[in-house]
Amino acid sequence: MQERIEAIERELEAIKQRNSRVEGDKAWETSPVRAAILAAITFVVTSAGLMMIDNENPFRNGIIAAIGYVLSTLSFSFLKRRWIVSYVARLGKK
Repeated sequence: MQERIEAIERELEAIKQRNSRVEGDKAWETSPVRAAILAAITFVVTSAGLMMIDNENPFRNGIIAAIGYVLSTLSFSFLKRRWIVSYVARLGKK
């Protein structure tokens, strides 16, 4: 009996550790820090590419791409919520 309890406790601990990892991954995915890092990378890469093709305003155009990225991430959370509500409503109709 004691062995069974210990096995269940180990399984419970493994589940708690997995949940912590999943929560950390979710926090990172929705983090403003992540969005800022990706926007900065988008700006640098886009500006560099535009400079290589002799664009007149590579930094201005690069910032436009970065702003577009940030705006898309903001709208995705809104769209995701709407999709989830719609999806759950469809499940309820089945």
